Amino acid sequence: MKSLQKLDSRTARLLHSSQSIASVSSIVKEIVENSLDAGATSIVVKLVDYGLDRIEVIDNGHGVGEDDLPLVVLAGYTSKIRNSEDLLSLATYGFRGQALAAIAAVSRVTVASGPQDGEQGLALCFDTQGNIVSRKALPWNGGMRVTIEDIFKNIPVRRKHMDSMKAKSAQLKKVQHFLHAMAIACPGVGFSLHHNKSVIWTKVPVKTMREAIGQVYGISMLQMLHYSEAHDDNSGTTIKLFVPDVSIKDKEKLPTSSEPEKSVLLVNGRPVRIKELMQLLQNEFSLAVGMEDGSSTKHPISVVSVDVPPSELDVNLEPDKTAVVFTKKDAVFELFEGLVRKAFSSASAKDVGDDAVEDCVATAQLPLEDLAARNRQDLGAADDLDRLFDDFVMPDDACEDL
Repeated sequence: MKSLQKLDSRTARLLHSSQSIASVSSIVKEIVENSLDAGATSIVVKLVDYGLDRIEVIDNGHGVGEDDLPLVVLAGYTSKIRNSEDLLSLATYGFRGQALAAIAAVSRVTVASGPQDGEQGLALCFDTQGNIVSRKALPWNGGMRVTIEDIFKNIPVRRKHMDSMKAKSAQLKKVQHFLHAMAIACPGVGFSLHHNKSVIWTKVPVKTMREAIGQVYGISMLQMLHYSEAHDDNSGTTIKLFVPDVSIKDKEKLPTSSEPEKSVLLVNGRPVRIKELMQLLQNEFSLAVGMEDGSSTKHPISVVSVDVPPSELDVNLEPDKTAVVFTKKDAVFELFEGLVRKAFSSASAKDVGDDAVEDCVATAQLPLEDLAARNRQDLGAADDLDRLFDDFVMPDDACEDL
């Protein structure tokens, strides 16, 4: 019988990190969430060869100071919480101080940042153990840039698997779905997704979730979505719901998809997976469009936003933080079920008699023609995203030793 033996730090770091960072989309997710936590209002994501060759995320957030920059890829270093009690009032996407450390263990990471009001920044390149292998000063105008290269080079089986065209396409789609969800969760943030030399998608900053949905799904689809809202004082829960308007006569035109991922479920602004909630929504939609057994294979394209007090939510169940637990689950689910049934009822657009559910179609939405005009006007803001990317481009030799 072999005796127990402690793994060396290099192996332990790789095993832990390869579980939490399993794909290109998981890398993008972690870095974008860091950008949002840094107060960014413009985020550019650039992929080369579907992200396998290079991933770059550029933002205009508050960045990281020179003294803290060497610490960003070390596990357990974070500015977001100080102790476990802070988890009860969590207001950030990240909090464990593990993301960049895990990414660095399976790739080559370069982080560039500098002061908002400074003219010079610093770029540091790290090896898979978090050691600085090169540094360089460079012109800067604020924010942060993270570049990921040699992804999964030290995990050859995974690298080979990710290198297939099927896997690459699937990852690009997951990145798009994630950015769409974040664009809806954060209406005031501009996003831009690039692949190789093409701009895949751009969303400019807007004021409301409704406007953000219009940019993600398009104005024509937005016209076919019904909005309703519910609040429960006892649990402190608020739910906002955009679902296909089943009062439309031609049911074939309702926004549906064979891909359930097209819908967005947010809890406290965080994209999550809660199978029971989305299955309930699917069943009620099926019944509303005439499938009496609730067996429609089409998923209603919907946006669900659930907000609860941070102390009533646990998001630390899985490494990607997409599974959550509610302290008052029954109250949340009951409120959601009532809201969904009302939204899909034949009188949902007219009946406002239910005290628990407020139909906000007339009061909470901009006229569609005004929204379309504003979106056309705001398209000029896309230039700001392009300028942000251009300003943050580092020289090819930025990571060479000084």
